[in-house]
Amino acid sequence: MIESVSPRLGIKSSLPDHLQAFVTAYLIWKTNDNPAVIEYSEEFTDSEGLKKIKFKDTILTALDRFLRTNTKYDSKVFDNSPLLAAQIEHLQVGLLNCYKVAYTTHLDTSLSNSCERSGGNRYDKKLEYTSFIDLFDCFVEHSLNEYLELFILILNKDNFVSHKFFKQFSGFISFLVEQTKYRLADDTERDRLYKKFDGTIDFFKNGPSRILKPFTNNGLYDLYPNSTPLTAIELQNKKSRIDNLFNIFSVNYDDESRSEDEETDTKPNPTSSEIKGYNKIIYGAPGAGKSASIKKFIEKNTPEELRDKNYIRTVFHPETQYSDFIGCLKPHKDSSGNITYSFRKGPFIQILEKALLDKENHYFLIIEELNRANTAAVFGEIFQLLDRDDEGNSEYPILIQDEDLYDALMSVTGLAINEFISKRQLIIPSNLSIIATMNSSDQAVFPLDTAFKRRWIFEYLPIDFANCATGEVPIHHEDLPNVEWKTLAQAINTILGQLKVVEDKLIGPWFIKDSDLVGDQAEQTFIGKICSYLWDDALKYKNKDEIFRSGIHGYGELYQMYSDKKPIFSEKFMEILQTAQKLDTDGSDKIEK
Repeated sequence: MIESVSPRLGIKSSLPDHLQAFVTAYLIWKTNDNPAVIEYSEEFTDSEGLKKIKFKDTILTALDRFLRTNTKYDSKVFDNSPLLAAQIEHLQVGLLNCYKVAYTTHLDTSLSNSCERSGGNRYDKKLEYTSFIDLFDCFVEHSLNEYLELFILILNKDNFVSHKFFKQFSGFISFLVEQTKYRLADDTERDRLYKKFDGTIDFFKNGPSRILKPFTNNGLYDLYPNSTPLTAIELQNKKSRIDNLFNIFSVNYDDESRSEDEETDTKPNPTSSEIKGYNKIIYGAPGAGKSASIKKFIEKNTPEELRDKNYIRTVFHPETQYSDFIGCLKPHKDSSGNITYSFRKGPFIQILEKALLDKENHYFLIIEELNRANTAAVFGEIFQLLDRDDEGNSEYPILIQDEDLYDALMSVTGLAINEFISKRQLIIPSNLSIIATMNSSDQAVFPLDTAFKRRWIFEYLPIDFANCATGEVPIHHEDLPNVEWKTLAQAINTILGQLKVVEDKLIGPWFIKDSDLVGDQAEQTFIGKICSYLWDDALKYKNKDEIFRSGIHGYGELYQMYSDKKPIFSEKFMEILQTAQKLDTDGSDKIEK
């Protein structure tokens, strides 16, 4: 449990090497399976008899394994880390008060936070991380190797300001620092420090704000007068956005003062109270029927008059971007042929609008092939909205920073008075669910990170041939020239199972459709779709002789043999297939494994 940390600490504590502490805390988290809490140090007694701490060997080993490919990395860089050398109060001010990413505590709970102020002793510590570390991870993950270069420069106290990603990094740091509480002499607990940055005074001579000094070195806080100058409009817009952020944090969600009979926009009616939004990923073998199962589910749980109107289906691919998913300003021709610009809404915003305008009904965003795009980049700040409360609403609203998006939402009749949109806040309401599909062992272009996956419900769709494509597949064997698709697929899965092929590389009942088995199309479907999948994917690193005849040295040779109407299956496979055919003829759908 994180105890309260007084903002007054900012008056008397600072962390000169704050960036090294921040980067090290992130790298420890990244290299240790993204923990919520980690004990990172162990005590020892130095030559002068003082208690000191050093990183655990497991921590150093994980860091070294992660960073050693970088030519500028030296494991000695962690010897004098501020996580080992700084007082615990300094770490709390830097990592929690300013950055909000982690809370530093003693392992020995009997020790006070002030015990390291004098004497030079340092004691065993642990880091308790916040969800801001997940947000930062999403921020850097799309270009992790380049950010690691920047981090190593920071750890070495090298010239990191000239790194090409420093501007983006400092912008993220500014975002975190803007939310920090301070207490001044007049006991104002949350001072809007940026309002002092008018360029006419050295605000940092004020004792209570000296904690910001190390954050403004080299322009780390982009409103500091010595940073890159902003125009008057840019400065005012920046300050207004920070004001909006503070206003969000100041919202009082205490409902105790409301009378029981008082109606509010968020009070559920008898219909909407049964709707609870969720994020679900359905995964399984190719052709298992994931998309079809989603369609059937939505149709079953949707009023007839709303069918085909309460969902949007989109497909992710390697080129999918944030602007495709959310929307962006795009040019188009008006009726006069002139080029104008307007905000084109992506599928997320389109379905979000429908859900916000109709709280009585359940809406769905369907994302096919979720893991074929860089999800962290595509979702962007929407990632924060995936955390849902007990009612299914986004637990943490985000600020609508894109002016064009905000204008587009405000122009929709009914949204301008929405309790969140009117405050420039965005949420996923409880009547909007997101359902995605993926093949977890398919050649995914981008794997999903742990922070993203833990915000979803995972549902495995098993292979079930009770409902599948119907029709015969020509296999050109003298004893069995044609075989039912279900029989063939189940026999193939039997062999794949014996070869220990992972389950989601088995063949699903809808790997092919009914239309694939009509007339001459059946032969092309068999050799071009089924056989090529087995040869190049499912059996890529397995013994192909278990299914195909021995002596076939490539898919081209296999294709030619089949085109010449020669049998291509092994004797072992044909025995299993003929047994399966006989069982099906006798009315059994089961194959003994």
